[in-house]
Amino acid sequence: MKKIVYAIYPFLLAYYPILALRNYNITYVDLASIVRTLLIVTLLTALIWILLFVLFRDSAKSGIATSLAMIVILSYGHLHIQSATVLGNPIRHTYLVILLAVFYVVFIWLATRNSSSIEISRNFLAFTAVALIVMSLAQSLYYDYSTYRAKKFILSQDEKQGPQSSSTSLPDIYLIILDAHGRQDVLKNKFGYDNSPFIQELGDLGFYVATCSQSNYASTNLSLSSVFSSLLKIEPADILTFKRIYDSRKINCCWAN
Repeated sequence: MKKIVYAIYPFLLAYYPILALRNYNITYVDLASIVRTLLIVTLLTALIWILLFVLFRDSAKSGIATSLAMIVILSYGHLHIQSATVLGNPIRHTYLVILLAVFYVVFIWLATRNSSSIEISRNFLAFTAVALIVMSLAQSLYYDYSTYRAKKFILSQDEKQGPQSSSTSLPDIYLIILDAHGRQDVLKNKFGYDNSPFIQELGDLGFYVATCSQSNYASTNLSLSSVFSSLLKIEPADILTFKRIYDSRKINCCWAN
């Protein structure tokens, strides 16, 4: 088992940022959407490992160097963005590349200077890789399993209810939600944009404009699911209910007591 981990831990470290990003956007991104990215990262990691193996002529050293290389490559964008937060302005790419290259060479030297440091570094990277992947997969699989159970429950409820007859006596209701569009006062105060003619025209057409409206969530799926299920706390079943209703073009789950 240990030999297997040593043979794949650079790939596991490379997979973690992708899985973590998918988990962060798990409502929008399914597992199938990241397959191509995983394949590209796999090929890149294998190519770097082969080149470093030719350089070091040692699998342990090349594995450590490959792991550190993938960490640097996949964290580059994040480091560049964070530099703007810390320094006020993003650091120039030339300086950042030189800085990371220096750190990379120093870390490689420290991690591979003797047999003891090689063993410690490889064990640390391998353990960290396995732990990160296990946590990411557990989070992802838990959500996917919950979604599967919710979908199964909704389908069973649909089968119990049977086909519903549509009523032609009910009025049409138009609910306009401008996704990612700021409120009128926010646009004016924060961005200096006055959209009062647009709001006035909606009012003239007979629409009610909620002047102090705000979404329950920062996510579109969660916000719309909350609106159309009349619930504040949203579970996977509520999201699937909204998607099923939206796909059938029938928004009929709102009710008033």
